[in-house]
Amino acid sequence: MTSLRTANFLKASILADAATMPLHWIYNQADITAKVGASSGIFFETPSCPFYSYPSGVLSPYGAEAVPFFRSVAETGAFDFNHAAEAYYNAMKTYPDAAANGYAGRLNHVPKVFLENRDNEGKAWADCHVDDSQAQGISKVALIVARYAGHPDLVQQVTRMVDALQISPISIESSVLLAKLFERILFKHESPSAAISSLLEDADRVQLTAWQRHVLTFITSDALIGDFVSFAQALNNIPAAADDAWRNMRINGKVLQHYFSLAHPDATLSEALDRAKAELSASDRDVVSQAVDARVSAETLSDKLDQILLVTRSLGLSCVLPSALLTSLYILRESSSLTEAVERNIRVGGDNCSRAMVVAAAFAAYDDNVGDVLADWESKVQESWWKPVSEYVSKIVADNASLQK
Repeated sequence: MTSLRTANFLKASILADAATMPLHWIYNQADITAKVGASSGIFFETPSCPFYSYPSGVLSPYGAEAVPFFRSVAETGAFDFNHAAEAYYNAMKTYPDAAANGYAGRLNHVPKVFLENRDNEGKAWADCHVDDSQAQGISKVALIVARYAGHPDLVQQVTRMVDALQISPISIESSVLLAKLFERILFKHESPSAAISSLLEDADRVQLTAWQRHVLTFITSDALIGDFVSFAQALNNIPAAADDAWRNMRINGKVLQHYFSLAHPDATLSEALDRAKAELSASDRDVVSQAVDARVSAETLSDKLDQILLVTRSLGLSCVLPSALLTSLYILRESSSLTEAVERNIRVGGDNCSRAMVVAAAFAAYDDNVGDVLADWESKVQESWWKPVSEYVSKIVADNASLQK
């Protein structure tokens, strides 16, 4: 049964990206609600991403970046750093070519600079990685876990996967944390919410770092989340200049950066606010002070989805870490099934595709009865990419001897 759940876990991760793609990168949650209404956002019939125009049934840029890693691990039977990097290069080199793909793929920052490092500077594969802390690592963790769950070198392989693309300690910390969470769900058969709590309780034995404990302590604490949401709400209530639409995202991002800093893994919100203010402009510092003074207890909404939308707006909707990790974990904490988690993640908006690869994997790892859902999703994607990927999944799972015990 573990082997079957692992196959579903990996399938769900990549299929959920395609299921989310039509409503990718829409940062106004009200716009998504207006489009979807009372219907489902899963495989929304009209692709509406404002940053690219893809046909239905294909992968987002995040899913497309994962496919060459799937292929490499399936072909080599392991995570071979140079083989994976070369496969990634070759795939991303042709991704923008409409003649090759049927549509012009949009390159994210990481593959764009990765290609430049190879083409323009002739760097070795080990040096093509990019100084970047977005979701490239966490969106590929399910693949490495499917191959190495139960193996003593799982953490090492996850670290190598991230290092192939990113120079980013926070991406490594986030990806390793998810790998331990996924492995726990697969082998202990715990729900994602239960696994988040039990992983924290088991922190010493599973060797969580101080930063990983900090993340889980926060995401399991209504009080800590409430304190942060109250600040974010107060910030949002302070009018911004007409030409500074990104003020709240800029300030909130800076506070989160310090709240979840690797250098200060035990930071309090008060300490994070003080450190953030030291790096902000005078006008932004004044806005932070106003928000701190205006804080009231965070409201608790009776509707679960409305509450999730409120909290995730505060934690951040972009692909940047720690926001992408925190928002994924909060959706997992508050959801009870694969379709519910994916639907809620879509409606949260922003970079919901990278997060879809996390939340869908977690629920498919736990639920023995997702076969019908996945079969339905398979029927809605283009066979040109799904047929080879489904074969890669079978090979990757079969190569993990720990799943056959």
